[in-house]
Amino acid sequence: MSNVTSLTYFATDGNYGNAGGLTVVDTSAWTDLDFELLDGVTDELRPTAGRTISDWIEGGRTDDYNTYFQKLGIDIP
Repeated sequence: MSNVTSLTYFATDGNYGNAGGLTVVDTSAWTDLDFELLDGVTDELRPTAGRTISDWIEGGRTDDYNTYFQKLGIDIP
């Protein structure tokens, strides 16, 4: 018999649900542009894009964001 892990998130707004594939990042240093970039990708790419934006910010935003995203194969508007 194998163990099955079930991940569930619980939010302060009362929402809860399946947390499989959930990505949590610190957005304290994010700007409106960063959130606009995130809004510009598909739902399926949003977790990867969120992590990418966070890594880009932590790296000092030294690369052009288009270059950073293209390295991951993510097209942004």
